[in-house]
Amino acid sequence: MDKNEAVIHKGDIFGPATTIENGNNKHLHYMVYLEPLPANHEFFIGALLTHAAMNNNIPLHKDHFIETDENGELYKVTFDNSMIANHPVYKRNNLDASRIAGRLSKKGIDFIEENIAPYERQFIDRNIG
Repeated sequence: MDKNEAVIHKGDIFGPATTIENGNNKHLHYMVYLEPLPANHEFFIGALLTHAAMNNNIPLHKDHFIETDENGELYKVTFDNSMIANHPVYKRNNLDASRIAGRLSKKGIDFIEENIAPYERQFIDRNIG
């Protein structure tokens, strides 16, 4: 990772970091940073946040999110009937640590890791971008 390594943490939420084509509509999704891709740190492993109750997406809970930053400011992304895609997503690691939109709690990170790991076995080429 680059200069942001010291300030980007597992569970930080960035975005919208990905676009998914659905006919003529584009849906912007926030991403949860989990870790750098072990074989290539130009990419990171993340979880895609969504509201879509389809494709076996996994519901999250209010206590999976931290609502405010260390200054007491409300994060842009907090629990809102949030779900995660049921597989990890691999994205180019061009994150800007100053643009954290939210943060997961330890309970939220643990929940995601329990539900979408092991990462390497679920690699999907179309999710790199």
